[in-house]
Amino acid sequence: MNRRVLVGALILATMPVLTGCAGVGSARPARTGNVTMPNLVGKNAAVAKDDLERLGFADDRIKLSPQGHVFVAMPSHWVVTDQSEKPGGQVSLQELIVLTVVK
Repeated sequence: MNRRVLVGALILATMPVLTGCAGVGSARPARTGNVTMPNLVGKNAAVAKDDLERLGFADDRIKLSPQGHVFVAMPSHWVVTDQSEKPGGQVSLQELIVLTVVK
């Protein structure tokens, strides 16, 4: 096999690995601005968390507060019963959003 072809094939084969490493350890810039807070009460906790992340909230700005338990291992097994910010209001993307959840 031609040496150039072999080198080119090796480069192409390792590109996904190399490009995947680019984001490891690099912090994403904090999002700024305000969004309208949705009504999350009654939603599955995993879905509610995804909704907030789609709006632009970082994962560390969303807290699930379980009633009667120490922590939430599987958000998909929980339902939101209360939220720290009222639906329809303007909320900063830097605000900590606390979702009270029950099994």
